[in-house]
Amino acid sequence: FAFAYIEHKDLWGMTGQAMIGNIANQNDTFRRQIYDTNRLGNVVRIEDRARDFGPIMTFTLEGIF
Repeated sequence: FAFAYIEHKDLWGMTGQAMIGNIANQNDTFRRQIYDTNRLGNVVRIEDRARDFGPIMTFTLEGIF
């Protein structure tokens, strides 16, 4: 997960920031194996999840409105 931002200190008397996250377009994966009694037992169920999300853009203004 990588992000970059740019900031301008005098944007109509305020500080403005634009940030973009997830530049590399990463995804989130999760895998869980559930065993019968303990880890020496048989595998009862396997849970796989994958979450794919694109770039995230955020704008921030700080100062007196």
